[in-house]
Amino acid sequence: MARLAVLGAGAWGTAIACALAARHDVALWARDAAQAGRIAATRCNQRYLPAATLPASVRVTAELPREADYFLAATPVAGLREIFQKIGKRAPAIWLCKGFEEGTGALPHQIAEEILGGSARCGAFRQSFEGIP
Repeated sequence: MARLAVLGAGAWGTAIACALAARHDVALWARDAAQAGRIAATRCNQRYLPAATLPASVRVTAELPREADYFLAATPVAGLREIFQKIGKRAPAIWLCKGFEEGTGALPHQIAEEILGGSARCGAFRQSFEGIP
């Protein structure tokens, strides 16, 4: 069982936290303390994913987890640079976003290399849809 920190409590972060909670120790981080409090109290992300109930095992927090086996950045590319600056090289970072950074045109792997360095353990999440009609 891995300790996972899902960074970003939007629809994607909430959904991935719910999906991973059955097999892993999951912390869901919201940058907004009020939002984190509402999600923790109701076990529902009413703002971004109202139809899903968070499993009781998902810890919701506004405090960026200090330790995890993996950090999963579930933010838009616009928030990726800030996330990488906050987590540094504490653990492998996996980004769940696509696209490029407005203003710089940088892709997620370029942002990761710039902030974390070329030797950082990081990568992109790839969902396979083989066999799905």
